[in-house]
Amino acid sequence: MTIPKYVELELNNGSIYKMIPEQVGYKDKNGIWMTRTQLPLSLGYAITVYRSQCMTYNKLVVDLTDINWKPGMFYTILSRTRKLTDIVILAYERKSFKVSKAALLEMARLHKLEEEFPIQIEQYLQSENYTDWCLSQSLNIPKLSPIPSYKNIIICEEQDRNYCGRHSLRALAQNLDLFSDEYLVEIANNLAAAEQICRNGDSIRITQYYYENSGDYDIQVLDAALRHIFNIQLLQINKLENSNCPIRSLILSNTQNIQALLIQQDYHYYILRQFRLTKGYFFKIDSKHTMYHEPIHCQDILKFIDLLLQCNCNIYITIQSISDDLNQDLSIDDIAKK
Repeated sequence: MTIPKYVELELNNGSIYKMIPEQVGYKDKNGIWMTRTQLPLSLGYAITVYRSQCMTYNKLVVDLTDINWKPGMFYTILSRTRKLTDIVILAYERKSFKVSKAALLEMARLHKLEEEFPIQIEQYLQSENYTDWCLSQSLNIPKLSPIPSYKNIIICEEQDRNYCGRHSLRALAQNLDLFSDEYLVEIANNLAAAEQICRNGDSIRITQYYYENSGDYDIQVLDAALRHIFNIQLLQINKLENSNCPIRSLILSNTQNIQALLIQQDYHYYILRQFRLTKGYFFKIDSKHTMYHEPIHCQDILKFIDLLLQCNCNIYITIQSISDDLNQDLSIDDIAKK
């Protein structure tokens, strides 16, 4: 094979570079001297940013002039080497650098959350998980009072479509056999019929109480169902400040006796509930998160309620129906369901 005297290469700037062959001499394994003449070319290749993920290169040449960059791609490509000096950037367009707005909002939310609820490192170091898994038994760091085991006593079903009204009632009652959709729809029809009578025969749509396509129930349906089954009524908490209402004042001063709170956010419902086996804690029971029940200490429940009210949630407390007159005297025994 005959090697040409030179090869002309056109560079990016338009100039012509003449590459001439080079000769290399070496001895083979038998000691015979040999020479090799070749053009000094080496194999090169290019890959996409997506393909380069999880790879580490000793040297890297990148071109950042493309306009079709997505948020996070610059970080991906610029973190493929061990040192920044091992990267050669041919060119870049500043307008191509993009940041995810969703990521910025999430970072702002987490930052605000950290400011409002700072992590108490001393409490974390004394927590049960840290002591059990990270420290030896010889350190004898005192443990905080453990949260009672609750996984085997909470009944919660996975949300079907948007029937969280049904799920919240079952979570409150801890009985999956109660509050069928047929029963709740019947209550919605009865409420619509009663409203039609009150309005002297005016047409009342069932969608005022129940939306069949989405499975949304109005709070009046849930209230009526609790009255019919358990003789329990819902009392809405509008604010935490003491008011002239003796019932609200009694409830807010005896949170340890509350069995359950019903939370409504738009048409989504979930329950904060206490159990006899877990006195001192409320547990969030939500059909959207059937495997996680957030524990809330009774000492923190008022703060949690205040936070929910600031988020425009409606909060209802469950009490025994003792009279049609909600302003009559109420005892602590009436707050907790027997």
